[in-house]
Amino acid sequence: MEDFTGGTIHDQPARRQWTVDPPFDARVRELVRDWAANKSPELIEEMMVTALKIARDQMSIADLKLINRSIKEMRYAAKVFAPFQRLRKVAIFGSARTSADSPEFKVAKDFAREMVAQNFMVITGGGDGIMGAAQRGAGRARASGSTFACHGSSEPMKLSTAIPS
Repeated sequence: MEDFTGGTIHDQPARRQWTVDPPFDARVRELVRDWAANKSPELIEEMMVTALKIARDQMSIADLKLINRSIKEMRYAAKVFAPFQRLRKVAIFGSARTSADSPEFKVAKDFAREMVAQNFMVITGGGDGIMGAAQRGAGRARASGSTFACHGSSEPMKLSTAIPS
């Protein structure tokens, strides 16, 4: 598979890019070792130090909650999509209220079909309208939709998930 990052992410060597002081550095390395984080321990160490630096920055509770939730969601997404790591993905989001007879619906459906033809996995919000059009265009074998709460809707959008086999 072609690497669109130019090697900047996948092939980047993990190297220690942080230091506080030798005793603290040793405590962080020991904690990571005790947790048995054997895959890229240097990156785990750096993330821990970044989290501790955030504590020193005295951010607001709202900022801390936002960062914490973002990290948790990124971890979950990484776990869900790990089996498809080598498959390129395109996200399509749009109005759930677009009717099936509108030109935008047809464009979204055709676009998703073309993305699948180019070996992309199509990811949508899982709703109707534009996202439903993309799901139909991609087909169940190459599309993934997620349920989410939509402002102005009385209930969450329905889940329409299919992960490539």
